[in-house]
Amino acid sequence: MTGQDLTEHSFPERGAKRGMADGAEAEKMEDAMTEGAETEEGHGRRAVREHLIARLEQAGFVRKRGVTLEAHEARMTVIAEKLSYMDPDKLDALADELIDLSGGKADWPSEVLIMHRAQVWQPRPLAHNRALVSWLGSVEGPKALGRGDLVEVYRFLRKYPRPPFEYEQRGITQEAEDNARGLRILADKRDRGASLTDAELRWEAAYLRDKADAMALVEAGQSKRGAA
Repeated sequence: MTGQDLTEHSFPERGAKRGMADGAEAEKMEDAMTEGAETEEGHGRRAVREHLIARLEQAGFVRKRGVTLEAHEARMTVIAEKLSYMDPDKLDALADELIDLSGGKADWPSEVLIMHRAQVWQPRPLAHNRALVSWLGSVEGPKALGRGDLVEVYRFLRKYPRPPFEYEQRGITQEAEDNARGLRILADKRDRGASLTDAELRWEAAYLRDKADAMALVEAGQSKRGAA
């Protein structure tokens, strides 16, 4: 079995002034919320700089031969943006691991490796995975649901924040068939009154949890298109 882990009619002038005041107050609140979000994102990027990038530089990591300073800095900016969701302690752990994995080599690790290991230490929240949210929120979500591979597409996009290539879709289809078979086996065991193992229960719970998350994205997309 396979499977991966929210009346002022009497005083029109006063009402108008009050409305203007309320509108101004709403604008202030919106500005404050926006500023707060930007501050939070900025804090996240600074944390990546301090707890990951600076630590790797202090450990002796340097940009690879042939990579210009401008290109290297642009890459660091991308990494800081992509990992801005991570907690400082998880960034420290990631830095420790990358230093250990370097084996004494001073070349900066590939972005693929950094992102892969970051996912292990702290998976990216759905809100930070734009590919996942936009893909399943588009017409592709209902298509995946109709094909029966919604969970598998969801898991692919969660791991690789981009749409699958054709050959990858074939693997997704096979995985969906395997998982469907696994669900039937568990249902059959229940019908026969047999007990499920802890491993089977964990696998099923993870699958159903991912299905609920994926369905929420699909339904949100459908509601948005319906309103439009």
